[in-house]
Amino acid sequence: MENFRQVKLEDIEYTWTGMGWYRSSDYTAPSPPVTDRLNNVLAAQLAAGGFWGVDVCTLITLARKAADAGENRRAEGFARQAVRLSPTDAGAAATLACVLRSSGQLEEALAITDPFCGGCHPDLLTARAAILCDLGRYDEAEALVARAKLMGNCGEAVRLDHVIKASRDQLA
Repeated sequence: MENFRQVKLEDIEYTWTGMGWYRSSDYTAPSPPVTDRLNNVLAAQLAAGGFWGVDVCTLITLARKAADAGENRRAEGFARQAVRLSPTDAGAAATLACVLRSSGQLEEALAITDPFCGGCHPDLLTARAAILCDLGRYDEAEALVARAKLMGNCGEAVRLDHVIKASRDQLA
């Protein structure tokens, strides 16, 4: 329970498990608006007090939520800390690469994925393929997309496949 966090909101205590929230008194999940508020409170607490005791999964989740909200600077901080805590975690690397890509830091994003490109983590392979597309390196991207599609969970890989084909058609 060391990575669990308690947050009090409107006199109700909630617990963050690293995967989601529940009301401490009766173990029920909060509504989506309350969950959003709890995520913001937790993110502010983490930013103010550092990341001690926070697990990689929590940091990745916070990074993704911050990125989805357009808060790239916060997202990058969470993702970088996740990578620092677990440098061999392909999910953390994929998250940081995506955040860096959205900030236009393509070369650094690509470098983050380098140690993992021989692995079998479809999210990382897809993130790397997207970066390669942004850099105009479609042949390399296409090979990664093909691998990611074989591994399943390939919605983004299929989308990238269409991007690559469309880009090739425009170049021809």
